[in-house]
Amino acid sequence: MIVPAEMCECPVHLGTIASSLVPADARVVGRRPVRSEAQGTSMRRHNQLQMFLHGGILLMGGSLLGLPFFGALTEDSGQNVVQFWRGAHTGVIAAGVWLIATGAASSHLKLTERSGWVLAWSTILSNYFAVAALLVKVAVGATDSTRLGLHGLAHACYLAVGVSAAVLALVSVSLVIVGSQAALRQARASS
Repeated sequence: MIVPAEMCECPVHLGTIASSLVPADARVVGRRPVRSEAQGTSMRRHNQLQMFLHGGILLMGGSLLGLPFFGALTEDSGQNVVQFWRGAHTGVIAAGVWLIATGAASSHLKLTERSGWVLAWSTILSNYFAVAALLVKVAVGATDSTRLGLHGLAHACYLAVGVSAAVLALVSVSLVIVGSQAALRQARASS
């Protein structure tokens, strides 16, 4: 029986098949990337997967926050408490969607490897800091959406994580804009 080379599992054919799948430039040992390649590569897959993982975690957490929201609705806890849990439920789900969407879009951006890493982790940490701000309010029982209801150390923690979330979100969004502009310039130059 004759087996086509593509289906053969012997070391000779596997090596031939594998080497044919490697881009020609990768076979040149010691080749240094051109400056434009080093400065504007797509985001590493590992960073994208981190964003997908943490986005999924936030989606799960946001879904679980639907339980106290449902409890507040059925117990007639008051409109302000219901509004707090509604915001917590939808806000954490939106944070998860933001992470997954940014991870999916990041393969189209042109960023350095370091910038891609900063994009991934600033987005991830921004969302976790926002959740931490929510948890500070829950921990002290301040679930009234009309007032902050925090004093002393709780207020300081709430402000610290809130400001951290805002700064990291600004970094994340700025990198998306910069990476998009670089990708557009490259697309324009190649067409």
